[in-house]
Amino acid sequence: MLQICGLTDEPRGLRVRYRLLNQIAGSANDRNLSRESLTERLDAAGEIRNSTERSRAFARLAADAAKAGAVDLVEAALQGVSDNATRDQAALDSARLLARRHLRRQAIEIAKGITATYMRDQALSELAQ
Repeated sequence: MLQICGLTDEPRGLRVRYRLLNQIAGSANDRNLSRESLTERLDAAGEIRNSTERSRAFARLAADAAKAGAVDLVEAALQGVSDNATRDQAALDSARLLARRHLRRQAIEIAKGITATYMRDQALSELAQ
């Protein structure tokens, strides 16, 4: 992936950013991170009766939605996590993943929802860098 950021004066030139993408991370992973798949998984997770299993499913879903850059699905998945510690960890992980996708503002909003003070501060400190 290549992004041309603009011209620079000192030294005179062109600023370019690039990222090498893994070509092997093929179609099965892409299908699992598609909006349709994530939405279906959100519906399925909501039907799980065991609260521990439901929280785990929503936490995994939040991370996958963050990898896909689907902020609204990250938020919906985090709301489904009933255990505070699991939700806080999922929010931290999701915020980091969103920041890697250059969705820092959205990542900050997710991090603000972390209830554990030390973890919230850690997330916000990382995002402030």
